[in-house]
Amino acid sequence: LASGRPIVAPRAVDTRELLRHEENAFLVEPGNIESIAADLQRLKNDDALRESIGAAAREQSEELTWGARGRRIIDFIRARTPGPSV
Repeated sequence: LASGRPIVAPRAVDTRELLRHEENAFLVEPGNIESIAADLQRLKNDDALRESIGAAAREQSEELTWGARGRRIIDFIRARTPGPSV
């Protein structure tokens, strides 16, 4: 994700947690060589699509850093803690 390159990955439970088809990746049926080849060809030939998917992947990766996780945890605690802000 952080490299900003389009990802071609299998359509599986674990990959669908982070990857969205034609938004930040291409998700293909495992073992479907024709589909993988078609998606790779499409990415090769469409600069705008390739850049858009790569940019979306890079943007998502920024939400997955330790710093971003720490900010979410602090926000969670602040929202549930009465009294002055920490």
